[in-house]
Amino acid sequence: FLMAGAPTEDFMEISGLKITAVQPDYLLAMKLLSARIDSKDMGDIVFLMKKLDIKTREQAEAILTNYYPESMILPKSIYVIDECLPKE
Repeated sequence: FLMAGAPTEDFMEISGLKITAVQPDYLLAMKLLSARIDSKDMGDIVFLMKKLDIKTREQAEAILTNYYPESMILPKSIYVIDECLPKE
């Protein structure tokens, strides 16, 4: 589900059908909040982190807390961030 006021952008229009998508940083925040380890979310998170040039836990946490209150963020979200960050 999308929170009210979620940032969106027009993706395309085909035969009068307008397709809207959420912005990549919001999609990353949604995936980090759900932190579904046994799904394809991990690959999506890695892809979005690369696209958004996220290289640190702090950068990922800033995006997450920009859209969700800290009270909603579980430890598994931080675990997923650490697992998906580029390895040095």
